[in-house]
Amino acid sequence: MTGNTMEEIYEYLEHGHEVEFEYLNNIYMIQPNETNGKNYLDIYICEPYYERLCREYISDDFDEGVPRKVVDAVLNNRCLNGKSFMEAEAYITITVIY
Repeated sequence: MTGNTMEEIYEYLEHGHEVEFEYLNNIYMIQPNETNGKNYLDIYICEPYYERLCREYISDDFDEGVPRKVVDAVLNNRCLNGKSFMEAEAYITITVIY
């Protein structure tokens, strides 16, 4: 992975930040979202189209941040062309942290 360390990615996500990255010429986003009063951590593909690829429930109370087990579940979900973020780490470039 270029741009950040894995520990930095965990810290950003645990504190509710969004992480944009490039993998195999596609742009992806990992971000917390609220739907019907419930909080989730999602991975979306942003280009060439916008589609949610992975969703893990955080909690109804987002004030405490995102638990590491939720970040683990998202980063280990094989939603990136059959690979997880962890498995594809060597080919990922972090482009933006929001």
